[in-house]
Amino acid sequence: VNLSSANLHLADLSGVSLKGANLRGANLHEANLRGTSLKEANLREAMMPDGKISD
Repeated sequence: VNLSSANLHLADLSGVSLKGANLRGANLHEANLRGTSLKEANLREAMMPDGKISD
């Protein structure tokens, strides 16, 4: 999945599998990532101010 530079501000991605996704430069500010699988995802340059990732 290519989500590079995507604006995911306030997105609810809880429980979504983003395994191997390209999130380079994506805006994840205040996105809900609880339970999201980010294994091998490219998060380089992704914007996550105050971001919290938990499993």
